[in-house]
Amino acid sequence: MENYKKEGQVVGIMDLHRLEEIGLSKAEIVVYSALLKTGQTATGDLTKETGLRKSTIYNSLDRL
Repeated sequence: MENYKKEGQVVGIMDLHRLEEIGLSKAEIVVYSALLKTGQTATGDLTKETGLRKSTIYNSLDRL
């Protein structure tokens, strides 16, 4: 299993556990959180920000 550096981080007023409750995977939550923090960015930057593989990021973006 990949390392999720951002797991447990609070996103605004909504904590990540709520996002999991509505059906997002941990990878989707990490990518979503990183996008909220960075805004529009390249996949390579998301890889650096999250520690996730590019394939995981692409899959998560497709599902989001």
